[in-house]
Amino acid sequence: MTQIIPDAYTTYEDGHIGATPGSLSNVEAKIGAATGGVPGRVYTFSGGDAKKQAALILKEGALLRAIEEALDAGSNKIHAVRIGNPTQSTLSLNDKSGVPTLRIKGDFGASSINHFVNVRQQLASLDTAYAAVIVGSPCVAVFYDAEFNETRRVNLPAELVSVAGVCMRSLSIVSGDPEFWVLGVGDGAAAKVFHIDSDGEVVAEDTMDITSLIPEGDVISGLSFGTMQDGIQVITDKHVLYVYDDDGTPTIDWSISFVDAGIVSPDVSSISDIVDINAYLRGEDPELTQVVLDRTAKTIYRMTDFDEMTPVVDGVIDISALVGSDTPEGISVDLATGDAMVALRTAAGEVDIVLRLTLDWDLLTATLVESLDVAHGVYGIAGTLANNEVTTRLTIQDRNETPYLDHVFEATDTPDAVTPALAAVVNADGTYAAQLLVAVPYAYALMPSGIGGPDPTYFTAMSGGSDGGALTNADYLAGLEATKSKLDVNWIDAVGATSSALWNAILVHCAEMETVLKAERFAILRCPAFVSSAEIGSAAYLSAVQSYVDAIVIQAGLIGDRNAVIFAGDATFLGSDGTEYNHSVAAGCGGTMAGLPVQKSLINKPVRNALAVVPEFGPSHIESLIQARVNAVRLKPGRGFCITHSLTAAPVGSDYSRVNDLRAIYYGSKAAREAAQPYIGEENDSAGEGLLKLESAMKRPLERMLDTGQIDAFDLKSVSTSANRLLGEVYVSLGITPLRAMEMIYTNVYLA
Repeated sequence: MTQIIPDAYTTYEDGHIGATPGSLSNVEAKIGAATGGVPGRVYTFSGGDAKKQAALILKEGALLRAIEEALDAGSNKIHAVRIGNPTQSTLSLNDKSGVPTLRIKGDFGASSINHFVNVRQQLASLDTAYAAVIVGSPCVAVFYDAEFNETRRVNLPAELVSVAGVCMRSLSIVSGDPEFWVLGVGDGAAAKVFHIDSDGEVVAEDTMDITSLIPEGDVISGLSFGTMQDGIQVITDKHVLYVYDDDGTPTIDWSISFVDAGIVSPDVSSISDIVDINAYLRGEDPELTQVVLDRTAKTIYRMTDFDEMTPVVDGVIDISALVGSDTPEGISVDLATGDAMVALRTAAGEVDIVLRLTLDWDLLTATLVESLDVAHGVYGIAGTLANNEVTTRLTIQDRNETPYLDHVFEATDTPDAVTPALAAVVNADGTYAAQLLVAVPYAYALMPSGIGGPDPTYFTAMSGGSDGGALTNADYLAGLEATKSKLDVNWIDAVGATSSALWNAILVHCAEMETVLKAERFAILRCPAFVSSAEIGSAAYLSAVQSYVDAIVIQAGLIGDRNAVIFAGDATFLGSDGTEYNHSVAAGCGGTMAGLPVQKSLINKPVRNALAVVPEFGPSHIESLIQARVNAVRLKPGRGFCITHSLTAAPVGSDYSRVNDLRAIYYGSKAAREAAQPYIGEENDSAGEGLLKLESAMKRPLERMLDTGQIDAFDLKSVSTSANRLLGEVYVSLGITPLRAMEMIYTNVYLA
């Protein structure tokens, strides 16, 4: 009968102490407090820029200090988890309509509120679409694309007897059919403004009866939106009236007389803005001018300083020769070329005409570019952006850095796709996160930053970030859970976890990793920090040191576990920012261990980044700590600050009492088990050939360890009884003699 070898794992009998294989023997995990990074996320730092990357992500805190100490001392790969309950900074950005559309998420911690955001927009294309209002029964609005092909018609309110003008928001950076406004004469000769939404429906609450606002003797003739204004401009033959809705009551904010601007006997039918839109979006405050079409004079005037409400005419172009006997009823401007689009109502015929004119304000001439057909009965024309692509640039400025550090994200797409595209760019970078707050078809282009207009220097602070409270036991448990996915970890260092309860939790975690996940892992346990306000060397200080040692001995006596290595005392280190500080020796000792071959003892190995030890243990203190299976650091003249011993916290009399033996055993066992992996699922025949192949493969890494002096001897035998074969099991007995050890230590490797 043949069976299958389905899995491989190791269990340990009592013996000395060890670690993991070559590639896995020096990988550590650290959990602790930091001021940067996402809580619960595992970050991996390795290579020449590991310290730089750690500082960039974790910012500050005990976790970062421990990582720097370990790397300085010899570590080459560290998995790190920030723990705690910090809150994240955020900022919601609105679209052009004021709808919250994109939430930017910053770092977790108080420093994250010192990140500031600016949004800039540029139009990658400036195609213009048009709308014309036509008198008829009913009156209609007819829409045209950039090539002046008709795209749709909308019936206007039935009460309109005639129409005088139409307008759309020229800077409405949205996709789909535009909303628009019309001016006309309704029931009872009332002058009214109607708002029509993108579905062609009247927005009833926005309807304004402006009859009482029209100056005596004036005739309504047109409608316009100021490019850089929010209100609507009602045009009469003699005035511009800036009208807004004041809680349901139409109100004039200001008005301009064409006579005062320099037009003699005006009969104005329409006006339109001329502005460099991209310059405006860049916050450059471009000059705003308006072209004014006079129906009777068949003349186009240019007015400047309109935005200051003191406009003056500074140019006049006579277009009568081009207009002939037709009546000029409306004017708009091609946003890309600046050409004037003049709508002419013809005396007869089935269609009216739109003239595309290039205006030369230096020579005061108009050149006909083309003549286009428009529906008959035209009384107004307006333009808006269409089929345009928008470039959105998001700058997030980290003002914790000197000089400020700018993170710039940019995307170009259609108005309803550019914000999702920008979010994808932000998320791909990973420094920040971006969350869409509306469904994708409605995630329109963002509102540029600024007050009263786009301003590239205007930044808004993110808010909500905090460091959270003191770490809890639950925080440490969550951090340990987060490291379970990293099976290459050989030892775990919970930075700041100094209580007996947390020591026990860490050892339970290590046992689970070994027995459940088959990933050997041992713990570096930190003792509480030494605290004394007494003068160094005084009787009070020495008493405090003795009390400190006594407390450690008591705490260490509560555990007996080969998977623990305890370090006592603090040391003075030099941080990457150039400041000296005191911290537990544990991380530095762990880094020193990482720099050693697996067979090497920690005894008298220098912690090369330690500047001083706190406290300075005397010989009697060191002896007490060693008897309690606790390692420390002391000054050895001529060698620096060195580790006193190489002890685990295994029970007294255990074979697993030395760190170097533990590492060698774990190394060899993992290497043998990994060598067995290619044979998982292979047939285990009754003749034993499968076992011989398996045994030969598992011996190879052990032979290399023997050749390189990592162990003194090994013994490996595989056994599979008839009962084992029925269950598809293999039992491997592995014995290893660590370097200079007195006896062979046996482990059981099960392939099942």
